[in-house]
Amino acid sequence: MGRYTAVHTHPKGVGDARPTALQIIHDEGLEGKLTGKVIVLTGATSGIGLETARALLTTGATLFLTVRDSLKAKGALAELLTSGRVTLVDMDNASLSSVRTAAKQILDQSDGKINILIGNAGIMGIQQRELTEDGHEFHFAVNHLSHFLLFYLLKDALLASSSPSFHSRLVLLSSSAHRTHRLLPSNNYSFQDTPYVPEVAYANSKLANIYTASYVERQYGSRGLHATPEICGCHRGGSGDVVGVEVGGAGSGDDGGGGGGEGVGGERREVFGGLRGGGERKG
Repeated sequence: MGRYTAVHTHPKGVGDARPTALQIIHDEGLEGKLTGKVIVLTGATSGIGLETARALLTTGATLFLTVRDSLKAKGALAELLTSGRVTLVDMDNASLSSVRTAAKQILDQSDGKINILIGNAGIMGIQQRELTEDGHEFHFAVNHLSHFLLFYLLKDALLASSSPSFHSRLVLLSSSAHRTHRLLPSNNYSFQDTPYVPEVAYANSKLANIYTASYVERQYGSRGLHATPEICGCHRGGSGDVVGVEVGGAGSGDDGGGGGGEGVGGERREVFGGLRGGGERKG
């Protein structure tokens, strides 16, 4: 039985006994242990991303936080920005050109050192089929394609920054919704040939996150770059404190692209499961 198994048996919602992100950092003894490491986190303005950023800052790491709305981010992240170890990076996950620009900024300002990349930004609940400026269905573009491209552009830096004592890692936040549907055919990712169903679109994007993490682990694990898909129950009707608390309508998301806030305050997510142990391979 894991450390937190018992308190997850009968969740009672926000404020119950399940651990917060900060508590997990404390319990794992990670406070101040990642000094000198560089972490990139997408969608840090609200929800899971905001709580993750707060917790990671206590590890001593340098953070690059991608945000879609700089003004909103400066307000939400004001307490973090005073540390001198946080850099905000403008990035709209709905635009591949924006992802490329953000990747270049991150590489330039980090001097090519990146130890951990966390793909958190996301959207859900877009009721009508919409395409991005690049011609991709919004859920698939924001939740999957943007993170796939960002990883590709930062991959060499992640590989170069890996060491025997601290392997680099990619963490992609997925959802238990990935189990509800099979991946759509590659010629139908944007529902070109079938009726659009928002639940299928979301599940499709989250399943793609799982496949990406699995591929990265197989391809680069032996070179010190590991990948972890984190199943967070981050979907309407999921377990415990779900994003449905704040999801109000079409386009809701965790600062991914065209959205509001995907999470609730004080998230108790296992994103940190992907960071434990430094160079030690987990799961």
